[in-house]
Amino acid sequence: MIYRISEFENAHKSLAAAINFAVKAMDDGDTLELEDKVYNIFPDGAFKKYYCISNNDKGEKPIAFPIIGKKNITVDGRGAKLVFHGDILPFVIDSSENVSIKNFSIDYSSPKYAQGKVIEASPTRTVLEYDGDEFNCRVVDGNLSFYSKTDGWENTVEQCLTLEFDADKKAPDPFAPTYFIYTGKPKDHGFLGRMFKDIKARELSENVIELCGNFGWEHKIGNYLISTHSGRHYPGIFVTDSKDVSLFGIDLLHTYAMGVICQTSENISLEKIIAQAKEGTKRMLCVNADATHFVNCRGKISFKNCKFVNMMDDACNIHGIYLKDPKKVDENAFVAGFGHFQQVGINIFRKGDEVLITNPKNMKEKQVYTVERSVLLSENEIKVFVKEPLCDIPDGYVAENLSSAPDIHVLSCETGNNRPRGFLLATRGKTLVEDSTFYNMYAGVVAGCEMRDWYESGPAADITVRNCNFKNSAYAGGFAMTVVPNLYSPENAGSFNGRVLIENNRFELHEKRFLCVRNTAEVTFRNNEYICNTSLPSHPVGNPDGIDVLWCEKTDIEKI
Repeated sequence: MIYRISEFENAHKSLAAAINFAVKAMDDGDTLELEDKVYNIFPDGAFKKYYCISNNDKGEKPIAFPIIGKKNITVDGRGAKLVFHGDILPFVIDSSENVSIKNFSIDYSSPKYAQGKVIEASPTRTVLEYDGDEFNCRVVDGNLSFYSKTDGWENTVEQCLTLEFDADKKAPDPFAPTYFIYTGKPKDHGFLGRMFKDIKARELSENVIELCGNFGWEHKIGNYLISTHSGRHYPGIFVTDSKDVSLFGIDLLHTYAMGVICQTSENISLEKIIAQAKEGTKRMLCVNADATHFVNCRGKISFKNCKFVNMMDDACNIHGIYLKDPKKVDENAFVAGFGHFQQVGINIFRKGDEVLITNPKNMKEKQVYTVERSVLLSENEIKVFVKEPLCDIPDGYVAENLSSAPDIHVLSCETGNNRPRGFLLATRGKTLVEDSTFYNMYAGVVAGCEMRDWYESGPAADITVRNCNFKNSAYAGGFAMTVVPNLYSPENAGSFNGRVLIENNRFELHEKRFLCVRNTAEVTFRNNEYICNTSLPSHPVGNPDGIDVLWCEKTDIEKI
């Protein structure tokens, strides 16, 4: 059966309520159709549910399209322009199977990031001017307060992630580092502390703000400072505990957090997903965080003809979760915590999965068990029951799900003009990246794990990158590609990664800085081409060959 939103609108007080009713009415094989027009969607009347969303912020979420417990359904926007007002999560696909959503755009009437033009600058003082239309700012009790005249919200913050964007290119400046503007009282900022700048803010006139502090460099007059201030409460599309999900023909013009975030799901395809700043506007940014993100997924993740530009974070990040400090509580069960506050509340196991318990200091002391079941004791703690008797578990170990290891295929995609990187691909499955273009601020293709701060798991077991164009990739410094796990003692860890094959690619850079690899069993770099373009930013890496390989077993490097 085909349902149309227009059939439900008159019967409900709000569009969000009408959409919720329409989605609830859908059975197996049904399609919900929208029209090629603008839909203004407010939180009023929206379905609400509490979610813990990995690498985003937990909480109760008003949801426009709550696709929960559905099978074999399609939402076809047919060119619909979905414009959201205020705090609302556009799409949730939860505990569903064979779901397709396609042919629409996601935008917000008032962007929840700040865009201020630099009108005065020195190493200790920067003056910003906001346009007074989409972007408004004042100072409240010494803190920056961003507000919307259209939707009536105001967000006063002590800190905001900030980056200088080139006014003409709509891209991060190649020589200006990312930092946090911090206007609060002195405190410990943890492992990100080096990024914080203590700043005094003063309102000179309406939407003209003076920032004083030791920046360490001078912002360029005429460029823009882009600051995200909304937290990560409302991504564009959230997929959880689902299977066989297809996203097609979706424009991510603006989202308050990530564009697409998928967790504990299987077989996800993205085709013609476009994240870019809205054309015909002054906006420099589209997505406030990563364009796409996948956590403890399995099966296959595929990208085809996608474009991810103008984000404040990566184009794509695929990884698992390291559970922290597993403790044996009986012969066949252990309890573990979560290492990062944006990972809590997620059950990452299924019956039959393999769980690895290992010493992160050397990655050599390890045991593998078969999961019988798992249960969240609280948001901060998970209990895992295993088939085999457990060995004693020393303090400081980590646990990882070995079975959530998707195969990845990236075909004919484009990404760049974003902070910081392109595709981050950490999986025990097979990865193929081909016929794609990279011009990210830092590395275009990355593989590695992190078990001290972010607790993001996964090696690069088998990765191939071929027939790609790295034109001005890593234009703010470093290598175009990095396969570097963040290990405690890399010199003693052996081969954490498996096979890496880089072939038939084109590198157009100011100088040679192609590939950095660590702790990998087999590295092959062959039949690649280098074009020296001195008009591009220069960031020498100290290696004249542009290839840095260390602690790898077998290497076949063809210099270019």
